[in-house]
Amino acid sequence: LGHIFEPYAANAIPIILNKLGDKVTEVKAAAEEALKAVLSVICPQGLAVVMPTIVEVLNSRSTWQASVGCLTSIAAKVQSAGRTQIAAMIPAIMSACIEALSDTKPEVQEAA
Repeated sequence: LGHIFEPYAANAIPIILNKLGDKVTEVKAAAEEALKAVLSVICPQGLAVVMPTIVEVLNSRSTWQASVGCLTSIAAKVQSAGRTQIAAMIPAIMSACIEALSDTKPEVQEAA
């Protein structure tokens, strides 16, 4: 689907992130692949829509796997985005990442 899917990514990302914590290994693997695919089609300008959704899932603390997925997604998109696209989102991203540093799961702390 490519960039045609981009407007729908904000609705799909929370579902995909929550499936990262699924008990079924195949579902978890499919969610990982889907997350990579969705993030690969997001242009830097689309981050203004997608990044608040990722931060919201991270703040909801649904599962530790979803938190790790959020943090790795944030890291990947922040590195590929330009300064102007990410500058307005830095306060929300940083506060969510700082809060994740105090998570009880070492995997979440390491990802943060």
